Amino acid sequence: MSLSVFATIHPKPECLIEARDAILGILSETRAEAGCQHFTLHRNVDSDTLHLTEIWDDRAAFDAHHAQAYTRAVFERYEHLLAAPVELTFMHPLA
Repeated sequence: MSLSVFATIHPKPECLIEARDAILGILSETRAEAGCQHFTLHRNVDSDTLHLTEIWDDRAAFDAHHAQAYTRAVFERYEHLLAAPVELTFMHPLA
């Protein structure tokens, strides 16, 4: 069963562009990963919050993504760019 992930990212106000660009910089590599079905970045229209919608073949594919050097590099950058930790919601599609 596929795994859907909804990530909420809260950049510090002065770090919005850099936080956004960190993700944009790994889009093509992430989308090319085995097991990645969908990976799209969104910006909340009412705030500077970023959201990722992701669909992976399974949890192993998601975990493999987070083991990639480029993904780890984004999270290292985020230590200085975010006002709060990334919130991840894991879901399985029902229909």
